[in-house]
Amino acid sequence: KAEPHLLKSHFLPLMEKLRKRAESVLLEEEHLKTEGRGDVSEQELDIQERFIVLVQDIYAFYPLLIPFIDLH
Repeated sequence: KAEPHLLKSHFLPLMEKLRKRAESVLLEEEHLKTEGRGDVSEQELDIQERFIVLVQDIYAFYPLLIPFIDLH
């Protein structure tokens, strides 16, 4: 059952973690762009893998919010 206290205890901390991971991936990508040295294909693959996992986590998270939003 979705109750209001779940927003603070469960959803907001998870959203904060997702936001921090998104910022981390973005900063790493920006750093790679500004660095622009030599062969960066391995680093690009690492960033791409981290981005894929981030998107999967976001897609898994939002359906959890639907019962909460529907009830409140």
